[in-house]
Amino acid sequence: MRKIVFLILFINQLAWAANEPPPIAAELPESTQPELKKGEKKIKHPLSKKGLIRITKDSEYIYKTEESPKTGTTTILFANWDPINLANPSNGVSYADIYDRAFILMADYEWPLMTLLGSWNFKLGSGLGISSGNGILTHENDSSTSPAKEAFTLLTFPNHASVIYRIKFWDDQPIIPYIEGGLAYYTFLEMRDDKIGPQPGRLAGSLGVQVIAGGAFDLGFFNRNLIKEMDAEYGINGVFVNLEYRKIQGLKPDFDISSDLISFGFMLIY
Repeated sequence: MRKIVFLILFINQLAWAANEPPPIAAELPESTQPELKKGEKKIKHPLSKKGLIRITKDSEYIYKTEESPKTGTTTILFANWDPINLANPSNGVSYADIYDRAFILMADYEWPLMTLLGSWNFKLGSGLGISSGNGILTHENDSSTSPAKEAFTLLTFPNHASVIYRIKFWDDQPIIPYIEGGLAYYTFLEMRDDKIGPQPGRLAGSLGVQVIAGGAFDLGFFNRNLIKEMDAEYGINGVFVNLEYRKIQGLKPDFDISSDLISFGFMLIY
């Protein structure tokens, strides 16, 4: 939760940092001198031996710091979910007959595996989707249907485990493509407003496989110094915008979660 708050603050700081006055570069050993930008000049300063690299016009001192080790990655994604094949096997009523499309919030955590022609991570995640709709009445005479008065709420939990490969070959690479594959196990809790049936509701689940392709854009591309400050203060050394396509193939024909999702969100590396 703390890192999500820092993500919001970071996005707000990007606009502020664009108007920051040009800094002054302090004197450093030849091998570590920063590249001078327009409006900067080099001076001698006693604190340069301790890592001072710039002084802004507002007298802010900026120091060179070592990047903290990367131990994990968290991603928050929003997706529009429409399971076109999902239906009740006992009566054939489909998801679309009762519910509207669901917006799903997904969160996951990654553990580093290895760095071979990029980075390989193991990922675990889940999330929450909420759908609502009305039941269906079937008329015995002509088999026609009509909406029922009772309201249904369906909670969807998109649990998943996978391995992700990011195509990253150099530091500060602005766009990082990635592919991912693994298992998905979606669990469902369906509740009725009239409290008929088991409480709190009917529980079900279904297994599938998923493949994902996407890309992550590095927001630090606009302001590297801000990322370095976040790393020094909070241990966050990367903030990205993610866009991905997710294909889910259900493995349970009588409760098929097959679907296609377009997801958008943010990724934190720390």
